[in-house]
Amino acid sequence: MNLRDLWALPAAGDGKPLRLTETPFTKFAPRVSPDGRWLAYLSSESGSPELFVESFPKPGPRQQVSTNGAFMPRWGRDGRELFYVAPDTTLMAIAIKPGGPSIEADAPKPLFKAPIVAATLNVRRDYDVAVDHRFLINITNPLGSGMQLGATPITVVLNWPSALKN
Repeated sequence: MNLRDLWALPAAGDGKPLRLTETPFTKFAPRVSPDGRWLAYLSSESGSPELFVESFPKPGPRQQVSTNGAFMPRWGRDGRELFYVAPDTTLMAIAIKPGGPSIEADAPKPLFKAPIVAATLNVRRDYDVAVDHRFLINITNPLGSGMQLGATPITVVLNWPSALKN
């Protein structure tokens, strides 16, 4: 078993692991599209992590969709966009046009500089995308920024759908 490849364990059927990728390079951070037809993942084959997309669950032709490095891939809720964080912490968006046996991806476009510490790019889930394309970002306080950890207040909104109506 090649541990550098991505595998899936079916929830039903014979329960045998299914190899999703088969290359000699390390793959990580897999994300299945909302419609369950595509797999986005990072691969180290170019020497730095880049974002690839291929069909799911049966492997097919893969397509590199990022340039100049990628971290933390996320699908938009409708599957028509793929997001990632560039090495300089710019949040990038790729328009996706799924159709037939292949996927069509536009060139990555920068959205904004995300307040994510570069050292945590592969460690945690630091952002997510809402249905309306707003972003929830876990802002990490970098040590040495002049602020003490824990000094930033946290606001918790309960029953937030009701709060939006006001």
